[in-house]
Amino acid sequence: SATGTISDEDNGDTTDGSITDGDKPVVSIVATTPEATEGAADNTLAFTISQDNVSNFDTEVSVSLGTNNAIVAADIDQISYTVDGGVDVVITDPAEIADFLASGTVTIPAGSTFTPVITVTAKDDDIFENSEDLVLDISTDANVASVSPTEGSATGTISDEGNGNPTDDDKPVVSIVATTPEATEGAADNTLAFTISQDNVSNFDTEVSVSLGTNNAIVAADIDQISYTVDGGVDVVITNPAEIADFLASGTVTIPAGSTFTPVITVTAKDDDIFENSEDLVLDISTDANVASVSPTEGSATGTISDEDNGDTTDGSITDG
Repeated sequence: SATGTISDEDNGDTTDGSITDGDKPVVSIVATTPEATEGAADNTLAFTISQDNVSNFDTEVSVSLGTNNAIVAADIDQISYTVDGGVDVVITDPAEIADFLASGTVTIPAGSTFTPVITVTAKDDDIFENSEDLVLDISTDANVASVSPTEGSATGTISDEGNGNPTDDDKPVVSIVATTPEATEGAADNTLAFTISQDNVSNFDTEVSVSLGTNNAIVAADIDQISYTVDGGVDVVITNPAEIADFLASGTVTIPAGSTFTPVITVTAKDDDIFENSEDLVLDISTDANVASVSPTEGSATGTISDEDNGDTTDGSITDG
């Protein structure tokens, strides 16, 4: 009996320490469906993994998140991947999705030209956000295959859903309401309160500008103090007349990214010695149209400041002090 051995040919690389890897396959990943939109019919990304040569070994390809990836498990509703001759594997559990993104594996069986496809379904959340990239890198056992130097990573982009614009359907709408709409000079109830809110969480800071609106009758001289709340911080208090005037012309409050915070602007009426009619403070709001829009019905709010009473219960007035 006699034995002869046939080796695979060399790949010509004198630095890799092998003379039998000429037919070793090179594995690649390509984003074959590189764009998806939340909440739309085209809400899936697809990544196809292939090798350039048939192998007598199973090629297990590991998947992980790559550089500049911005997607996490919470952004994904489902991941599925194809199995040669078997049923697709479907992953919906958030923890299992996270595990797959960290160290998932797909297999190209020995002797096969099978190309596994990983499909990622975007979650339709209510958060206003930029388009975000899902970057998948691949690796494999160097004894079985090598990774393409140019196609070892692939990127798919998930966009926010649209209402005609593919990235603005979750854009928040900001509103202002006079939550304490009446105040009386010199009384215990001498403050107006205006609450600003938005109807959706955003991945951006929402800066809301405040200015005096149509039919406003209040000026800085009618106000003793303006204060407004700051998320996680100390209230800002303004008592200087010039700064009060500046705030009434172009003040700003902020709803931070990721927050449901509702800033409150409190206006304290000045107790002067002038006999006067009740007067309206009208505040309008505006904001960056790229970040939010203003409510068509609650983009302006009115509070009324009345003159204090003179204590005469027979004169039919509580505003003639």
